[in-house]
Amino acid sequence: GSVVFIGATGLLAQDNANLFWDDTNNKLGIGTTAPFGAIEAKGAGVLSQFYGTRVEAAAAGPGFIGRKARGTIGAETSPLLDDNLVQLVGQGFQGSAYTSQGRVGSWAAENWGATAKGTYTTLDTTPLLSTTMAERFRVGPSGQWGIGGATYGTAGQPFLSGGASAAPSYG
Repeated sequence: GSVVFIGATGLLAQDNANLFWDDTNNKLGIGTTAPFGAIEAKGAGVLSQFYGTRVEAAAAGPGFIGRKARGTIGAETSPLLDDNLVQLVGQGFQGSAYTSQGRVGSWAAENWGATAKGTYTTLDTTPLLSTTMAERFRVGPSGQWGIGGATYGTAGQPFLSGGASAAPSYG
């Protein structure tokens, strides 16, 4: 459906090819009449980029905040162990679909409560000549570094490079 706005001439206008409301599924398309998610911007160059600008005396910059709750709208409950809190996912088009091949995510490291809100962060990649994404690196809830997941090594072990084509290890 149409998103009506006041055009440059001061009259009501619409531009469905560039600003489209899917009322059936409650999705907004910018540059598409078939948005995939709640909001999708599709286009070439800057037409598909999102900018956040914050101008003020404070040191804080613009940000993206992802929020996770269980339950239902109006009756939210706390996240549970290993719930994904937010993620940034890289997808590429191949053949007829987009696939996820890289991710940075933040996860609940415990069941959340009034005094328990532990998290861990993961970095996932897909190796060359493969289609399988896997966790490569984890920063644990106490700041520990994990290789290939929650493999943290033991105290005093050095973190060793595996070279240009291998994962690091603990030595």
